[in-house]
Amino acid sequence: MFNHKKANGPIFPYFIPVLIGLIYMAECAIHPLEIGALAQRSFTFFYAFSMGAICAATYCVRYNKLPPIVKNLELLMLICSIALILALPALARSTSRVVNIGGGNHQAISYTAALAFGVIYCSLQRHTAFERYRIFNLSYYPPIAILILVLLTIVCIIGGGRGGSVLLIVNLLVCTYILSKKNLWKISLGIVGVAIALLILSSLSIDGIDRLIENGFERSFAFIGDKGIDLENGSSGRDRVYLNAVSLFLDRPLLGYGIFGEYIVCQNTIHQPYPHNVFLEALLQLGIVGFVILCVVLLKFFQKLSKLVGRGGYYIYLIPIATFALVMLQFSGTYIFCPSFWFILIVAFAYKSRAILSIITDKNP
Repeated sequence: MFNHKKANGPIFPYFIPVLIGLIYMAECAIHPLEIGALAQRSFTFFYAFSMGAICAATYCVRYNKLPPIVKNLELLMLICSIALILALPALARSTSRVVNIGGGNHQAISYTAALAFGVIYCSLQRHTAFERYRIFNLSYYPPIAILILVLLTIVCIIGGGRGGSVLLIVNLLVCTYILSKKNLWKISLGIVGVAIALLILSSLSIDGIDRLIENGFERSFAFIGDKGIDLENGSSGRDRVYLNAVSLFLDRPLLGYGIFGEYIVCQNTIHQPYPHNVFLEALLQLGIVGFVILCVVLLKFFQKLSKLVGRGGYYIYLIPIATFALVMLQFSGTYIFCPSFWFILIVAFAYKSRAILSIITDKNP
């Protein structure tokens, strides 16, 4: 507030929490019977988790704080990677079919490993025009990073999280496409090295690890059957959730049940407060109107994000943040209190004026 004269960029995202509050009060007034404890909890969770992300993203854009965020994101994900790798012996000694580590379940293991994979992959770019911690500029960092990527892949598979496994594959494909434009042979060599290392490790009969990899692989890709995608036997009941959500949508196809009216209806019908898919959630909340709005927003989002990522440098690191949010929202959670979704959405839409200005004013944009 006291430094607003130094800022550049829109201020409207700061008012999104106010808009959400007005929507909640309006739905309470119009449909009081449909706003119960679940809706109230989701409303408070929005302010507990998402409002901080909205404010952080807006501040990041207005004061051009993406470079220090990326600088520390690299270090944080390197620490997370080392922690996950060091946990492998403990995981190997586990007798449980579903692995857990510390305070995190198998989903947390897979998603964290996949997110760290994307960030470490992006850190392989060499000639960056922003300040990094010294370790990432050392000549021997790339081969160490490739080894870390191999081990993170193993950790992700051992975790057995379906969403995390999909996220890792998406990060591999998207980051390879973006980074290989200027370093095709290096990226190709790295992928070949990772594939060979995984092949060798999978052929070794290391006590405990081979069993975990096999179990994790079965869980991660259980939704892929002999005849293609098999949600009935490999989605842990998500197929029934999705079918019931579609039935609820068909009962109110035009305007849905309201952003906060959705929760009690879903809980009573599918025994889940939301359908664990952002597109189905849009259909249930605002019907066809909401689905169209979501599709338009996502289309604009991808256009703006691709322009930012195309500039290279620290903008490359927006990829793993975006893929983490969007992939996760296809399988679990709700966008209402998903911080990474709100953060990347605000950055992509609000960074346009900031990015244009930096081309003119920054020596190292």
